[in-house]
Amino acid sequence: MKLFANRYKVHRRLTQMLPGQVVTRNHVQVSSLVYDEPPSKHTRYKVGGVLYLLLTATGSVLYLVVVSPSMSNDYWWPRFNTTSTQTFIADLYNFLLTTPTTGSFDLFSTTSMIRKEYSSSSTFIGMHSSAARAILLRPLALDAVVPILRSVDLFENMRTMPPPCWLDFNRTFEMAHTARHQVLCNDRRQSNAALYLETLLRNVDSTDLSSSLYLDPLQSTIFHVVEAISVDGVRWMARTVNHTWLPVAQEVALWQAHGLSYFQNQLQNLFHEGLRNTVTIVSALGMRGYVTIHNIPFENRPKGAWSTGYAYCGFWNDLEAGAWTATSLIRSAPNAFEVMGNDWDEYYCGTSGNVATALIRSNLGPLTTIDIYLVSLPPVLTALYATFLNQLHNTVMLQPQAYMQLTEPTLEVLPATWKHQDAVYYGGNPLCCYGNPMPYVQPSFGYYDDCGAQDRHEINMARDSVLFAMFATVMTSSDQLTSVCALTTGPAMFTSCMQSLLPASAVFTTLLKAPLEALRPQLTQTSQTIAGLNVSFIQWATIAGVDQVLHQPMITSSSTSSWSFIGWMTMFDWANGQREVYSFQGDLNTYVLMSRPNPPL
Repeated sequence: MKLFANRYKVHRRLTQMLPGQVVTRNHVQVSSLVYDEPPSKHTRYKVGGVLYLLLTATGSVLYLVVVSPSMSNDYWWPRFNTTSTQTFIADLYNFLLTTPTTGSFDLFSTTSMIRKEYSSSSTFIGMHSSAARAILLRPLALDAVVPILRSVDLFENMRTMPPPCWLDFNRTFEMAHTARHQVLCNDRRQSNAALYLETLLRNVDSTDLSSSLYLDPLQSTIFHVVEAISVDGVRWMARTVNHTWLPVAQEVALWQAHGLSYFQNQLQNLFHEGLRNTVTIVSALGMRGYVTIHNIPFENRPKGAWSTGYAYCGFWNDLEAGAWTATSLIRSAPNAFEVMGNDWDEYYCGTSGNVATALIRSNLGPLTTIDIYLVSLPPVLTALYATFLNQLHNTVMLQPQAYMQLTEPTLEVLPATWKHQDAVYYGGNPLCCYGNPMPYVQPSFGYYDDCGAQDRHEINMARDSVLFAMFATVMTSSDQLTSVCALTTGPAMFTSCMQSLLPASAVFTTLLKAPLEALRPQLTQTSQTIAGLNVSFIQWATIAGVDQVLHQPMITSSSTSSWSFIGWMTMFDWANGQREVYSFQGDLNTYVLMSRPNPPL
């Protein structure tokens, strides 16, 4: 108390000093006692403020450290980047689109496993070039087609339309290239709206038609002719050419009233189909972002790559041919193209050729009159493929080392019955019509095959497809695998084959054989469905001086057939989008062909 009292007295004396007075030594000594007293309330506020600033700054820094992985992207997704997370999401969605998976799924389950290196800065999304074709070439619903036809001008529609079987919905005016093909149309095609020219003409803008470069050839080869043939033609012209669009529902009802139930286009490879797929990511803040998972643009391919021109040269070229020869595309016209002594094959391709050309014409039918239809992936195969992969991923996680050590050589293989010492082969693609004789078997049809090179037929022994084939054929013993490798050409390839299959057999027997037994009923159903499709490889060949067509079903009635092992590998590739199946339907025969693998993008 005395100390504070002294402080009070000193303070009073200091404040009472007159201006100019000097503070004595005693005053200073007494005033020094002030610095030894406890801190004031004001000082504590200062210290607290400093501590607050330090803690706030520290907390802010820690907060930024914690949230920086999330704030590095627009989705608030920790460590999300384009080469790993985004690429994985895209790959996963693209994979799931090949399976019957619907609804929600767990990103962290084994069913969401993708075997791929995502740590590289150059990792790209895996896309299948066949994805757009799988959508556009399957049978389409009529109510989806009408708006598409109306959104595209006549010129673009003309470029991708299939060869018409009829002009009108009543099938009064037939238009197939040949009499045999018209029979095929009448027997198989009546429900397909794509094969009626009226389908297109009713759904293009009238002003577009009247100003089109195609109007003159349309009039000279079709319109004027049908008006001259009958009253039905006059009536058809009146209601079709100068028309007003009906509402989509009414237009579809009209098509259905004439027996049309679907729209399916045919394959052409002059104009590459494009596809863009996106997924929506919703962040924790409710913000939506879009990620492109598949993007292949539409493009005009070089004319030299247009191999499907040997199947059909395009309706615009037919119009030009009719105009050039002063003939009609209507089969019943007095000046019809064929009636006037013309031949479509000869007009487009000429009379020259070789053994391959002659074999195609005499076994499949004339060139430029071949329908090519996509064979859709059977749902049972899709389901089996997805179930198999799910079980594979679940099991492989237990012993990934043995699985990842399996080799994947690319081997030249051919059916045992095709091996002949004195044989020469011309190819297995019906659209490569002028193949030279080669001492080796060549690949099947491929969308990107421009017929410029005659390659050897090879297959990649990818580990997943090999394990799938072992499951489907139950061929795992050394003797059975030896018979498979005997399909290769040469000792070196045989050795490489055995070095690949024997370790794969050990992995299958140890890890997969027991868990996959539950899928046997599903496999049986799938085998029956595939057998009914008659999916095959073919080859034009000369054996012992005899020109012939070699034919090999991919899946034979014997499940333990050596070639069936290869066939099931191709079925796995078909299921994951690496291969496609097309039906080549000519005037004389039909071939359902498994394609060669599409090149990676």
